[in-house]
Amino acid sequence: MRGRTNADGSRAAVVLLVVVLVGASLQFAGLAGAATNVSISPSDADANATGVTYNATGDLQLGNQDTLQDVDVHLEPADVGAVGSGDVDLFINGVEYTDGFTEFSASDGTVEFKLSSSRNVNDGDTVRIEVADVTNPADDFTANATLHDTGDTQFEEFEDAVSIDTSASIGYEDLAFNDTHTDGNDTTVEVGENLTVSAVVNNTGEQSGTYNASLVVDGSVVRWENGTVAADSTTTVDFVTDFGDAGTYDVTIDDLAAREVTVVGSTTIVDGAAAPDPVEPGRTVDNQLVHVEVANVSQDGDTDTHYVEFPNELADGLSPNSADANATSITSSVNLVDGFDGDGVDDTLRFATSGDGGGAIDLNLTVDTGVSYPDREDAFEIDARTVDSSGATTTRQDVETIITGTAISNYDASNPDGRELAVSFDSTEQLADVTIDVTNASGTTVATFTESNLTETDEGDTWAYNGSQVLDADGSYDVTLEQAVDGDGNDVSDGETDAVRIGAQGVAIVDGTVDPASVDPGETVNNQVVTVTLANVSADGDTDTHYVAFPNELADGLSVNGASVNGSASIAQSAELVDGRDGDGVDDTVRFQTDVDGGGTVDLNTTVDVSVDYPDAETSYGIDATVEDSSGGDAGPREVATVDAGTGTTGSGDDTTDGTDDSGDGTTGDSGDDGTDGSGSDGTGDSGGGASGGDPLPPTVSGFDVEIDGQDVTVTAVVDARADALTVDLAGATVDRLRIEDFTREREDGTYVYSADVDAGDGATVVATLQRVTSATGSVEPDRVASATAGPRPSSFAGSPFVGADDSRHTLAVRIAENASVVGQPLDRVSVGYSDAFLATGGDLSSVSDDQNVERLLVVAANGSVRARLGGTDEVTVDTTAGTVDADLSTVDGERRPTIRAGDRIVVGLEPVTNPRTAGRYDTTVTLTSTAGLTHDLSTSVRIRDPAAVQAVDTGIVLPDAERTAAVSDAERTAAVSDAERTAASYGSTLTVEPLIVESQDGVVGSVQPIDAEAQLSDDGRAIAEFEETPTIESVVVESTDGAVGPVQAVVPSNRSAFIDDRSRPVVTTMILDRPVFAEDAEATLRVRLSLAELDGRAADHTIVRYDEDADEWRQLDTNVAERGNGTVTLDATTTSTSSFAVLGPAADRGGDTGSTPAPAGDAPDDSASSLLPAWLLWLLLLGIVLAALVAARRRE
Repeated sequence: MRGRTNADGSRAAVVLLVVVLVGASLQFAGLAGAATNVSISPSDADANATGVTYNATGDLQLGNQDTLQDVDVHLEPADVGAVGSGDVDLFINGVEYTDGFTEFSASDGTVEFKLSSSRNVNDGDTVRIEVADVTNPADDFTANATLHDTGDTQFEEFEDAVSIDTSASIGYEDLAFNDTHTDGNDTTVEVGENLTVSAVVNNTGEQSGTYNASLVVDGSVVRWENGTVAADSTTTVDFVTDFGDAGTYDVTIDDLAAREVTVVGSTTIVDGAAAPDPVEPGRTVDNQLVHVEVANVSQDGDTDTHYVEFPNELADGLSPNSADANATSITSSVNLVDGFDGDGVDDTLRFATSGDGGGAIDLNLTVDTGVSYPDREDAFEIDARTVDSSGATTTRQDVETIITGTAISNYDASNPDGRELAVSFDSTEQLADVTIDVTNASGTTVATFTESNLTETDEGDTWAYNGSQVLDADGSYDVTLEQAVDGDGNDVSDGETDAVRIGAQGVAIVDGTVDPASVDPGETVNNQVVTVTLANVSADGDTDTHYVAFPNELADGLSVNGASVNGSASIAQSAELVDGRDGDGVDDTVRFQTDVDGGGTVDLNTTVDVSVDYPDAETSYGIDATVEDSSGGDAGPREVATVDAGTGTTGSGDDTTDGTDDSGDGTTGDSGDDGTDGSGSDGTGDSGGGASGGDPLPPTVSGFDVEIDGQDVTVTAVVDARADALTVDLAGATVDRLRIEDFTREREDGTYVYSADVDAGDGATVVATLQRVTSATGSVEPDRVASATAGPRPSSFAGSPFVGADDSRHTLAVRIAENASVVGQPLDRVSVGYSDAFLATGGDLSSVSDDQNVERLLVVAANGSVRARLGGTDEVTVDTTAGTVDADLSTVDGERRPTIRAGDRIVVGLEPVTNPRTAGRYDTTVTLTSTAGLTHDLSTSVRIRDPAAVQAVDTGIVLPDAERTAAVSDAERTAAVSDAERTAASYGSTLTVEPLIVESQDGVVGSVQPIDAEAQLSDDGRAIAEFEETPTIESVVVESTDGAVGPVQAVVPSNRSAFIDDRSRPVVTTMILDRPVFAEDAEATLRVRLSLAELDGRAADHTIVRYDEDADEWRQLDTNVAERGNGTVTLDATTTSTSSFAVLGPAADRGGDTGSTPAPAGDAPDDSASSLLPAWLLWLLLLGIVLAALVAARRRE
């Protein structure tokens, strides 16, 4: 207790001492209190703002006078690294302290300094500290300033919360759709109907921000809008768009989840016709037929009502007979009623239809009625109306006019070539006088046809009139039959008119210039001006989009000043720097938009003004231009100008030359070879003709040729002047005509070489005729002809790959899903990757090294039509590395490079491939890459077989559009396969079957005729394999419910007992069937034709079974006898997948038991253990349980 007492006494003494010291300290400090009116604030509260001045102020609360010597200002996390002693000011009661500071430091968010001369401060004094050149943090924080005396003892503190305005944060929400018919979200619209797509733009930041919202349709930006949103505010962005084609589209704004918009055609009366027409005046027609074509009628099972209204004066003579409609049912027969004009006269035929197939279809309606016509020459207009079950009503006045007397028909105006205008029509009688006026877009008559320059031909029931004239200018014209007077003096014309476009081509990039065209390496040009000359831009008031692309290496130093356009056109969207159409992720392209109205087409000069920082390197920079016309046509990309950086060559467009002295414009008698001594301008004097002065000469064609490599056709024309227009007509190619925009241009030895690539058909002779070449100095029609014959297409056979074969051909087929990332994107690359297991067991792709090794590369539409054939072409670059074959399509012509659509099938054929040494199925991946860099992986596999386990094999290739099967190499057959085996394939009704050449291993080559297409090939996508020399099985037919493109293989193993053993029923035959991966699980009908001699008992007692790999057992299929005859019987069964199959005979005593059985050997899994435990093992297990129970019972006792 004493010790404790002593300790307690000590503690009490210490406490007393502390209390005394604290009291003394408080007495010395004058009993200071917290400062009042404290404020610490920045001059700029924006997040991350620089050069900010912070002001810390407060009123001192002191018990008595104190001395101010040191100041610390704590602004962490603000950055004070740039603060210097000159950036700090101190004020006491508004008077600035000016004696200077010592021991100054600014780091880690804190500014510290000492007054060179201390100052006395009193209670209530106001102290203000200003610290400049501070960088704000990104968010709010707490700041303080402390005041210290000469002993560095803090006697006052200012503390305050600093509010920082966070940066703008732009986001999008509430995607909404609204059409012109309904309110609220509506994602079903008609073709051409305006759809408003809107979204809320939300700025959750504390600063205003800009947004760049884009309307995205199927992954492509079609509209965009820029704007500003205030801090912590929202705005709504609206886009109005429409769709020209029916279908489904994924639509969104910016990065919001896309919604599917369904576009349907509007219910519209499209056309009408009548027979007979014309009619003899006064005649009674017992069966007057009137046909009405109505588009997009709903097939919803409800009633659609139709009206065909005749003029009132024919009402008394109307007697309806019947009505008819295609693809729907007549639900209400035709009746004579008061029409939709409601005038009380029964002059209208009314009937109703109904269809329930879903969606909408086009209807062809026909009414049959008796009509008594008045005895005079006249015209009787027939009107039509359809009231769709959806509520839409469409009416067309004068859908057809029935003439009593002379009638005009088949009126047509056309442009056969150049500026030629051709007119033709028919008349029921010979005409005495004809006047046809040709008017331009402004309504001025520029030409007239009369009976004097029309030929008339008596064709029995009609007179045919034809004529032509050559107009003076290109453009759009209306050709109107002003009068057609018959022999009785009656004008039987009825306002017949036709519009025609003469000589005008689509939008084209003519030329370009750049100023300055020569710069110094490393120079910065503040106003680099590029001008692009365009021809035939649509003047329809809609938006045309322009792109001027600079090389990637100039992108970092590129900025946009502006864009302009000449004439009546205007800038619709200001110029901005974007990633170009090459989609390489580099912002190297100036994009802007123009619009111009007035009708027809116009020529424009567009100009962009940019700033460019040129690298410090001697080189030349090409500038490309592209224009997207509002009519849907594109021109470019085309190099329009070149900037020289220290190389000594300058120029515009493609006409750069090696001279710098003369402009080469021919005005002073230059050599006239298109500016050889100057900048390469075609000039206006002696250009292109080689003359020494005088009138300019038209261009001269010095060469014209057609070359064919496989299916690739190259058309080449050599001209001595730069062509503004060039026309080549083709026969035997995939296109009928080539124009200047289809050609690439190069300079060679003072001439211009124009080249274009097209595709040819099988065995076709391509004939090219050079019709016209136009340059700045004139036009010439050389009528030069060249031709060549295309070779056969590559074969399409996909044989059964066997182990170890070193020249095997692999055919892979994959299908594109609707949600694939590459849908809507042009295809740029196809890569086929083989698994490590394939390579580790001897598989090798190194021989697949050039374009001919990719012998098949097809893009097949969902409807079975081939949209692109790219295999075996020099334009496909092939690279093989690390088990992957890459087919690069970047150099394929734009018209041949396909845009991927949902449902497309991609079929790839590779040869020669070295197969692995081990049989089995090997995983394979087909990767598709779009021009925008998007990729899509599709999994498939290749099955490699052991020839020793195969008795016979045959393959049917399901391919569209007359794709062939080809010879089977001996590496893909065994000796058991005879030369009489055949393959055939069909897809739709376009099959072409050719004799098949088969080579067996013993070298015997035979040619046999194909299967009879009419007798044994259906038009619904079957694949048939025939086995004439195999025992038992004669043919296998696989008929899928889903169309599939790719190989269907049927393999007969040589050892039936090894394939399916331990069966209680006899095995008649076995087979392995493969289909393309994406069709493996589609329901299919399997038909197997067998020899009756091989059957074991009655045919009806035989059963087809399929091996289920997932369950590891054989499953019985519902089997029927489909047909008998000629010593054979055909069994059929429906299966949900293709794998291994067997035909089993009747059971001896077990009543057809088809329970679970072991897996097949070879290609099927090897595990043959039963899925049930043996009975003795079950009893043993039960006995063990009983013994365990007894032991436990004894222990409890």
